[in-house]
Amino acid sequence: MNEVLAYRLYRDAGVAAPRTTYARVYLTVPGYHDRQYLGLYSMTEAVDRHFLLRHFGTRRGALFKPVTSALFADLGADWAAYQQVYDPKTPLFPEQKKRVMDLARLVTYADDPTFAARIAHFIDLPQFARFMAIMVYLSDLDGLLGPGQNVYLHLHPKTQQFQFIPWDQDRSWGQFERASQEQRDQLSIHHPWQGRNLFLERMFRVPPFRELYLARLREFSETLFCPERLAQQVDEISAAIRPAVEEESAEKLAAFDRVVAGELLPRRGFGPFTPAPVKPVKPFVRVRTASIRDQLAGSTEGRTPGEGFSFGPPGQSRGSGLGIFAGPLHQRLDTNSNAILEPSELQVGFDLLFQAWDTNHDGLLRFGEVYAGVAKDLRPASRRLTPFGRPPPEAEEGNNRIVSGPAPEAQPRGLSPTDRPDLAPVQSEPRAPPPPFDSTMGPPQL
Repeated sequence: MNEVLAYRLYRDAGVAAPRTTYARVYLTVPGYHDRQYLGLYSMTEAVDRHFLLRHFGTRRGALFKPVTSALFADLGADWAAYQQVYDPKTPLFPEQKKRVMDLARLVTYADDPTFAARIAHFIDLPQFARFMAIMVYLSDLDGLLGPGQNVYLHLHPKTQQFQFIPWDQDRSWGQFERASQEQRDQLSIHHPWQGRNLFLERMFRVPPFRELYLARLREFSETLFCPERLAQQVDEISAAIRPAVEEESAEKLAAFDRVVAGELLPRRGFGPFTPAPVKPVKPFVRVRTASIRDQLAGSTEGRTPGEGFSFGPPGQSRGSGLGIFAGPLHQRLDTNSNAILEPSELQVGFDLLFQAWDTNHDGLLRFGEVYAGVAKDLRPASRRLTPFGRPPPEAEEGNNRIVSGPAPEAQPRGLSPTDRPDLAPVQSEPRAPPPPFDSTMGPPQL
């Protein structure tokens, strides 16, 4: 029920969100299966041009589905660097690409007064305030507050403002383990994101947005967030779908009834690690609503989530700290692929990274440029874990090299002027300043 309830909450708050329904799914394969019941599934409306027309009155806006922990970080003046990160779902006009890049430059380089004065030209602040109020209430750490995914961006063709659309809410209601259960229950309304998040940090320092956001939290905490109201929705949905769950198995029905009643459910772990039980919607909303109200009243400060996932040995957590960048950084700097870094490789490698990350060519690196550069060039590869959390069998312990797999010469090499001509050292000379922000650009001519 997580997605069905979460999308409904967004819609009740005035945020464009997908509609949902349920369907019994049967399988028929002639000679093998004749209407075999596979179970009850939830169905979610697609976010496409039909969705845009219904909610925004136009099909002509640009639609993006970004996946990045550095949303609106400057990646340079070439749209090719943004294409995969923002994953446009509609054809783009040059003006729409430029709009994304203009906002990225504003977020990355503008001082606080300039940012506060211009951000409303790019972001629909009332809409974003509603969106953030619901996301923070749901402690949704699987979206903008965490890895930076599960959201659509709509660029309205008339206002040229970005609007936010929620997606993938199956781990909402505080059920995504990127923080402890207590941190999710008591998630701070003033700093709800994990780690560094330049876009959200800057938005929360903009007085007009902050006032709108807190006003919506106050409004919703006395209306939409009432635990009795949400518990009634759980009961209504459960009554409608319980017969379909009963058809699946007695075991699933028993678990379903426990979730509806608000009982904590144990989960399967892996290896020696046992994850914390799942807290269903009813007990979560009781503590979450109380936390929101207390924080608004100033009696508590809430909890800022730690980085990484909360699974691990009892009483501990295995997060994702700076160590996750060691592999990508070592690979970038190891230009001769011998698994050992020499002083010259460090000096040349960091010089090349500096040049690559200095996107406005002023000979200085600001936090936004470092943030975007790390996200682009030092992205950790997906780790393949074997049972009990051991490393893959082909990796030996200690400082030994990989003993199986591709030959050393086939391993990806680090940065060097030969391999990356675009990063070759350039002669030191005065550089032209970046062009001014174009925050008043009108809508594209469609």
